[in-house]
Amino acid sequence: MGNTELAHHTTTAGRLPVMVAPQVHPVDPGPPVTLLEHMLPGQVADDFETNAHRLAAGMDVPMVGITPCGHGWIEVALLDHAPLTAVMPVAA
Repeated sequence: MGNTELAHHTTTAGRLPVMVAPQVHPVDPGPPVTLLEHMLPGQVADDFETNAHRLAAGMDVPMVGITPCGHGWIEVALLDHAPLTAVMPVAA
């Protein structure tokens, strides 16, 4: 989050640097691994979708999926492929 616009960088009264980032709550090991995140005030899911490529790179996956989950919450899925380009088996 530190390399995106999703975290806020500031300093304390004692001039110590502080980074405030969205909080990760339950993690579902999946597959796919999903993170439930509480966004910072003023953030919307589109902010995360805009930075999806940076989030994916930071989590060492090809891409992430962002799904709104109510007021102030999103689910971030760590994906190993693009959902619409995956090969799907055909039922016999």
